[in-house]
Amino acid sequence: MARVSDVFGSKGLKAEDLRGQDVRVEISSTRICRFDDGDKIEVQFVGKEKSLVCNRTNARTISLVVGSDDLDDWVGHPVTIYPAYVDFKGEQVLAIRVRPPQVAAASSPPPNLGDVPPPLDDDQVPF
Repeated sequence: MARVSDVFGSKGLKAEDLRGQDVRVEISSTRICRFDDGDKIEVQFVGKEKSLVCNRTNARTISLVVGSDDLDDWVGHPVTIYPAYVDFKGEQVLAIRVRPPQVAAASSPPPNLGDVPPPLDDDQVPF
């Protein structure tokens, strides 16, 4: 059976579009969009049809990842977007969050961290 979303679609990225996966993307452009509840930042990604309309949390996170709150500086920077449950108006809803991209594991052994204690097992956890 057809759905309204199948007919009209959406150019905005939704958490469900990520299918439960972390996705590494590169920012290709940014722009300010006007909405009834105020201005928001729309971020487009290289090779992707849908864009991310950033809430304040995601915009601040991208600023930290990039090292600048100037939207022009965001272009060309990679980020990882991922689905996460968040509180929204007293409910848990699935949303998109942003974090720095994962760095590929190095082929060299990890540095010697000295006397690092082993991890605690369940019986040793103090709470």
